[in-house]
Amino acid sequence: MAYQARGRDPLFDSNMQAAIEKRGRELIGIVLVGLGLAAAAMLFSYTPDDPNWLVASDAPVQNMMGRLGASLAHPLIMICGRGAWVLPLALIVWGVRLAGHWREEWALWGLVFTPFAVALASVHFSTLAPPATWPHQFGLGGLFGDTIVAVLLTALPIGANFGVKLLSLITGVASLVLVGWVMGLTRVELARAWRLLVWAIVMVYALILRVAGHGAAASFRGVSIAGTRAREAMAERRQAAEARAAEWAEEDEAERLVPERRVRVSRPARAQVPAPVIEEEDDDDEVFEGGYDDDDYDAPVASAPARRHVMPPPPRPTPVEGGLRAEPRQPAGRARQAEPH
Repeated sequence: MAYQARGRDPLFDSNMQAAIEKRGRELIGIVLVGLGLAAAAMLFSYTPDDPNWLVASDAPVQNMMGRLGASLAHPLIMICGRGAWVLPLALIVWGVRLAGHWREEWALWGLVFTPFAVALASVHFSTLAPPATWPHQFGLGGLFGDTIVAVLLTALPIGANFGVKLLSLITGVASLVLVGWVMGLTRVELARAWRLLVWAIVMVYALILRVAGHGAAASFRGVSIAGTRAREAMAERRQAAEARAAEWAEEDEAERLVPERRVRVSRPARAQVPAPVIEEEDDDDEVFEGGYDDDDYDAPVASAPARRHVMPPPPRPTPVEGGLRAEPRQPAGRARQAEPH
């Protein structure tokens, strides 16, 4: 004889179970966002000189996440290069999706295929030229990306330069598609993202125009004020010039009204020319030839000073009718009369 046993009632009803499951997903999403932010800080503050399990150093740790962050960032950068940034991006996106309940059923698949997106991104970064600040010998895609690119360039029957550019284009497009698929993006979300991007561009453009408009208006006001001040200064200078011209005209008119005084200028007197002085030599000077004896030699006696003859001033002209007549001059060739000694 069979007995029917009554089933045990569940500990929580269906509504409570749904609420607990919903809160659990939100909590997991918050944890993923925290892990993604920590991974981003770890990669952002990565320094190759930090001590880790591959590098022994006594230098202080510069990584934001401490020694653990330095120990995790070094192998990620060495293997995947900058492609490792896909990992924190995926963690943050899926954390937000789980916390907001947006396509949360796709979270497991997205997290599963995240490593493939990281690998493809590493290959793409390996096709790019590293900047001068890159501290490693390998490329931007790490050792994994460099290895894959080298194998593909060897297999392709084309030149290396063209092959690198072709691989960069193909891997770039493929990385965008795979990363978008891993993030769980749909057409509706892509359309919304596109509209948001266009709206952001339009708003930024409008802001730039507004700022430029304000700047142009301020510049126009400044130019207008400067022009007004320049015109006022020109008007003031013009008025000052007109006032000076009027004053000068009044002074000229006053000078014309005042009668001129005629001043008779006297003729300067003729300067009296002094009469020339002529020195006359003595005719009695004797010239001695030969020498002198000591006994017969007499000391020379000082001679009398030479006599000077002062010529009388020229005769003054005698006035006659119709002009002046000068007295006749003595001929120049007449000898001087010698005075007696």
